[in-house]
Amino acid sequence: MGVGKPQLTPSDLIGSFTTRRGKRVEHIGVGEIVLLVFPPQTFMELVKAIGARLSQLWLYGESRPLYNGELAGRKITLFSPDIGPQPQSCIWKSLSHAVPGLRGKLVPLINSLIPVLTLILTAVCPLKLGFASFSFPYKTAISEVIGVVSAAGYRGLEINAWNGYATNIVKLDHRDWARIREATEAAGLEISALGCDASYIKPDEASRRESVARAMKTVDVASDLGVRVVDTFSGAVPEQMPGEKAWPILIRSISEVAAHAAERDVRIAFEAHVGMPVDSPEALERLLAEVSSEYLAVNLDASHFSIRGWDVTAIARRLGRLIAHSHVKDTRGSFPDFRFLIPGEGDFPFEEFLSALAGTGYNGFVTAEISVMRSRLPGYDAAEAARMAYRRVVGACRAVGLQLG
Repeated sequence: MGVGKPQLTPSDLIGSFTTRRGKRVEHIGVGEIVLLVFPPQTFMELVKAIGARLSQLWLYGESRPLYNGELAGRKITLFSPDIGPQPQSCIWKSLSHAVPGLRGKLVPLINSLIPVLTLILTAVCPLKLGFASFSFPYKTAISEVIGVVSAAGYRGLEINAWNGYATNIVKLDHRDWARIREATEAAGLEISALGCDASYIKPDEASRRESVARAMKTVDVASDLGVRVVDTFSGAVPEQMPGEKAWPILIRSISEVAAHAAERDVRIAFEAHVGMPVDSPEALERLLAEVSSEYLAVNLDASHFSIRGWDVTAIARRLGRLIAHSHVKDTRGSFPDFRFLIPGEGDFPFEEFLSALAGTGYNGFVTAEISVMRSRLPGYDAAEAARMAYRRVVGACRAVGLQLG
């Protein structure tokens, strides 16, 4: 499609934005056009529609370049920051000078271009596969966990620092954690994240502060280990607490944890969990907007959406650049009559989900996790579960042409 030289000036574009996370996104300079793209998958649609030449692809995080190329001889940079819906209408205004009728041209391109986007993104930034120590019975020695996960072929290990586990965050000191890091490295594994079980909605201030302190300690250990992700969730609302009082307590607690995480350069990856106040994409987006910290992100465990009958591929694309970590497990049935299962035992759409996740530009860990719903059943074997999960996830990636790093 031929495109004439666009007569775009800074006044045709948006001068700057304040994002929901408080960042400013400015024009880069004379002769360089900045387009703010929302949602992330709009990237390939725009590139195709305006005939830009793909020269470089950068995928380093929010408010950083998603695409660097040219439009009719002029440099173009596409951003995909977390900024809400406003940029979309401004994109139409800006590009209408260059491509009349672009709005109508994009609609039929959406479905056909998503596979192209996935192909390019995964070639540059392959997913990494990990396993969660949460999948092992309580008190299993971390040395055994490391051995099993390494032997199964995984690249990463998420270490569960919950109460009751051998790696309980309050039971180990810095020397213990240093030995764990040495053991994982010797086994060829990367510690992908630490899991934190702090429950942030408490009926009294002393209990709330104790939970926040536990989360902060997990952040401190992660930072000392060079681990950049701590994943967590809200915890249930106490029975005696009215629902409307729970949310402000959660916001206050997570704001404190996120502020501490910012000081230690660790991201809090928050999981939406069935039966908890944050149990949907909308609740995740609300939480991130109200806390408004670059260090609060999403741990996408789409199994909690699958059992609700929601489209997990659409949710992956929707949350896109907010994702800092991901869990996968299999499912069968629908809420409330459902089961979480070992990958390979149920009907979770792994191929479609992983393809959509990779298509957002996410290049972190996909961590296989076995719920206690399954691990507490008679005859459960964590080593066999790890191997089965590995085969299922790797098989799904290969089936849709995804690379694993």
